Amino acid sequence: MWKEIGDAFAWIGTTGDGCRCVLLIGSGKGFCGGIDVTDEKFFSGITGSNADDDGASGDMARKSIAFLPQILQMQAAFTAVEECPVPVVAAIHGACVGAGIDLVCCADVRVCSPGAKFSIREVRLGLAADVGTLQRFPKLVGFGSRVRELCLTGDDFNADDAFKIGFVSRVSEETNGDNNLISVANDICRRICRNSP
Repeated sequence: MWKEIGDAFAWIGTTGDGCRCVLLIGSGKGFCGGIDVTDEKFFSGITGSNADDDGASGDMARKSIAFLPQILQMQAAFTAVEECPVPVVAAIHGACVGAGIDLVCCADVRVCSPGAKFSIREVRLGLAADVGTLQRFPKLVGFGSRVRELCLTGDDFNADDAFKIGFVSRVSEETNGDNNLISVANDICRRICRNSP
C-alpha cells in the first residue's frame, strides 16, 4: 500500500483534475495500526538469509542495507503526501500508531475524535521511526521534553494530549454516542476550498 499512497499523492492536483483539498481518513476501528510486524514479506530484507560469496550468513549490516530500498520507498510515499500541491486534512479516529503517526505528520491539518490514541511505537519494537516521524513530529509540535518523552518511551497519548501539544488543531465532539469527526473535517475542507488555490 505504500507505493499506492505515494503514487496517488504525487498525482493529485497535478493533472488539472480540479482537486482543491484531500480528506485522509482510515476505515475500521482505527485510523492506522502501524506496520504489520508479522508480515514476513515486508521484513524479508532483514530477516531473510543474506549469505555472502563465501556462504557465510549475512550480518546485520548487510541485512539492513538489503532493507534500505524498502525504507526509501516508504519515505518517498509519505513525502509525496507532505509535498502534495493541494492541502491534506487528516481525520483521525481510534488508534494512530507508528506508521499512522508518520502519515498524519505529513498532513497540513489534523483533527481527531475524542477517543483517538496515538503512539510513536517503533522504539518499543527496537525500530527507528525512520519514515519521518522523528523529523516531522518535533517540527510540528516543538522539541520540548514531552515530545522527547513520547519518542523515547513509545507511550500512548490521547486526543487531549495531542491537542495540548498542537499535534491536532481540533478534537471533535461526541453527542449521544455519535462522533462528528467527519463533519468537522469536511467543514474544514469546504472552507479551504472556498479560498483561492
